[in-house]
Amino acid sequence: MTDYRFEIGERVTYSEKRFPSGVWTAELVVVEQLTGNGKPEYRLRNHDGATEHVLAEHELSSHFEPSPWAA
Repeated sequence: MTDYRFEIGERVTYSEKRFPSGVWTAELVVVEQLTGNGKPEYRLRNHDGATEHVLAEHELSSHFEPSPWAA
């Protein structure tokens, strides 16, 4: 049995290094938990619902809303 860090419906962040322009970041929603080669993977969807991705757990991070008190 695989332990998943993220739950279905949870928002996560995916960052990809792109050259020469830097880093591309996307906010995605977990649609399904998958098992790829015995390691946690997720089917994810953009908020607009137009694009889906399958990514490994180690490629994702928790999504945090910025604090309204942040300067």
